[in-house]
Amino acid sequence: MLPEANYVGNPGKTLTPPDRFLNSACPCRCSRQESHMQTPALHSDEPIRLDALRDLRILDTPTEERFDRIARLAQFIFGTPMALITLVDEKRQWFKARVGLDLTESNREISFCGHAILQNQTFFIPDTAVDQRFNDNPLVTGNPHIRMYAGHPIHAANGMPVGTVCVLDTVPRSVEPGMLSALADLAAIAESEMNGIQLQQLARTLNDEKASLESKHAQATKLNQILEKLTLLDPTSHIPNPLYLRIYLSQELIRCRQQRKPLSLLCIEIDGLIELRRLRGDEVAREIVRRTTPAITDIPKWPRGMTFQVDPFHLAIVLPEKDSDGALTVARECQSRLRALKLVMPGRGEAVTCSIGQITASSSGATVDSLLLQLESTTKIAQESGPERIRQLSV
Repeated sequence: MLPEANYVGNPGKTLTPPDRFLNSACPCRCSRQESHMQTPALHSDEPIRLDALRDLRILDTPTEERFDRIARLAQFIFGTPMALITLVDEKRQWFKARVGLDLTESNREISFCGHAILQNQTFFIPDTAVDQRFNDNPLVTGNPHIRMYAGHPIHAANGMPVGTVCVLDTVPRSVEPGMLSALADLAAIAESEMNGIQLQQLARTLNDEKASLESKHAQATKLNQILEKLTLLDPTSHIPNPLYLRIYLSQELIRCRQQRKPLSLLCIEIDGLIELRRLRGDEVAREIVRRTTPAITDIPKWPRGMTFQVDPFHLAIVLPEKDSDGALTVARECQSRLRALKLVMPGRGEAVTCSIGQITASSSGATVDSLLLQLESTTKIAQESGPERIRQLSV
């Protein structure tokens, strides 16, 4: 029901310098020399990779707010002085977006991102001063004095890595696994934005031809589905989708923790919806959700509260700075709004009602993934307890 994420490291634990980064051969296959800087190796399909990068037609283009926004969000989540969106060319890494850095590019031979694009997960260096691959790198010994680096690769449509979303600090530090998951989410958004230009051009071409070519029509349909996934809004309800939920929850969880304030989550499930799907099909169930969603999204939710479409059958509400009592008030308002609609469940003659799972995080140990898993199980318990139930859990 709720979105999943891939962990880098052990879930729920603070990451420390992994052995594979500090005590073993470089995973990107570059030649190792004791106490000397290692230059990044070339990709095994470097000519194809460079062609994919050039096909994006984004190198040396002006700054764009859609990419600057991603870099700002990365900087905010990690609290670092610098954040970048990079593209690794034949001899340089060029910055499509940058925060806290005046440079617009640097030499590929000394780049951290040249290593990062060769990984299949987030490339994390907690302390460059104790990493023999980087301790005498000019970017470490001189400006901008990089001591911590975390970068996640961005891929072209053909799967070739072309750049990264990365954060940099001038002091060594460890980070939580949830923050690295958020960095991967931001890289996925940047990747979608870059590939979206090509996809939109292809969509226009396919739409011109699909009237006479059935095969082109099939490709256009598939392409439209891809384009819908590239946004942060659900294509049907037009409210924030699960990817947006993970990004926003990560951001607000860090902010509330720093300010020592609680954060609550609600998950809303229509009572009897599982049985309705079984007896009448998913489309009938979706119609019930579509008709009830505006009643939930219209509830006044304080300055920072947001509603999200978790999947076609569930809504979630993030309530920053709301304790358990405050969240309970919102949950009861959701149930009241649904009753006021006076909708009837098809084939049952009963009023449409909802049960709600509620999680309130007050401890510093809560992560995005742990909260979403607990919210899922709490909502299931509420639904199984009977109609119009609210199940609360504080963590």
